[in-house]
Amino acid sequence: RPLCTDSAGFVQCDAQGGCTVQHCPEGTYWNDDLHVCDDSHPYPDLAPSHTCDIDGCTNPCTYSNIENEEFYHSYCHDEYHFIQCDAHGGCFVMPCAEGTVWSNEHKVCVHDCDVGS
Repeated sequence: RPLCTDSAGFVQCDAQGGCTVQHCPEGTYWNDDLHVCDDSHPYPDLAPSHTCDIDGCTNPCTYSNIENEEFYHSYCHDEYHFIQCDAHGGCFVMPCAEGTVWSNEHKVCVHDCDVGS
């Protein structure tokens, strides 16, 4: 059975009713149709694009970042915006509130005077 929270893992059950969580090798995903780990992503129709719309930034909304729940990233053009990913690889440029700038270290917008501290 596939794990509902991790497409790179599965649950293996034994004849006595015991179950063990197993993990696929890095770069592979559980294929429930074939009952093996392979390199095809489980959600090919939701593949992220390689750019963030018209802005030309590299899309940080990769499968790896999404699976690691890394949804917030710096924006390539300025510190007054950030990139927010959704669980399907969508990439959105979001503004920081007035008087704040993006802190990649903290993964939030902070007041200008807090940058670097």
